[in-house]
Amino acid sequence: MNLSSESFPTSGYVLMEFSEQELSPIKEEVEYIKGNESLAKKINETLAGHLKKEYLLEKSKSHLQDLLLPVIDKYVGSFGFPIYVNNVLSDDAPYYLDTAWVNFQQKHEFNPLHEHSGIFSFVIWLKVPYGEEEREVFSDLKAQNTRNGCFEFVHADSFGLPRIKSIFADRSYEGKGLFFPSMIKHCVNPFYSSDDYRISISGNIKLRVR
Repeated sequence: MNLSSESFPTSGYVLMEFSEQELSPIKEEVEYIKGNESLAKKINETLAGHLKKEYLLEKSKSHLQDLLLPVIDKYVGSFGFPIYVNNVLSDDAPYYLDTAWVNFQQKHEFNPLHEHSGIFSFVIWLKVPYGEEEREVFSDLKAQNTRNGCFEFVHADSFGLPRIKSIFADRSYEGKGLFFPSMIKHCVNPFYSSDDYRISISGNIKLRVR
């Protein structure tokens, strides 16, 4: 008897890592917004986050789109098209970056479990104000799996059961990002060990109707 095993196909995410040069135009706009908050466009009312400071990115949007659209090929090559795209796409349609924004996340703030609009979404961390010390905040509780400071996906396994993929995005994630299907639910847990901002950018990629 010959035996072999095969895995069921599931979705996933692409881990991105950018150079300082690639992120420079984005950081420039973020720094401008940080110093001129009264002139920036707040976007809180359209987002799920429990954050006070979330602003629309405009000047660097086209540059960001140029960075991200090639990542689609990597995702599709690894996981195939998200099933909801496969069911509605009858012909090639151009992808575009619909909306992008910057999050200035403070201590104790968080993004509850949510999903995005569009086909693909992303997060890129520009600044993370903590390292391993964040894991020690609740060490006195002897918690087996402290998840403060984590970005988390909730996805279905091959049995259809919900699973959590927890990513401890500390300082080592500065300049890195995640690219994933918009319908995958995810959340951003609060941090406690710093009074500085955790700065990230996010957005949604959609299909343009011709």
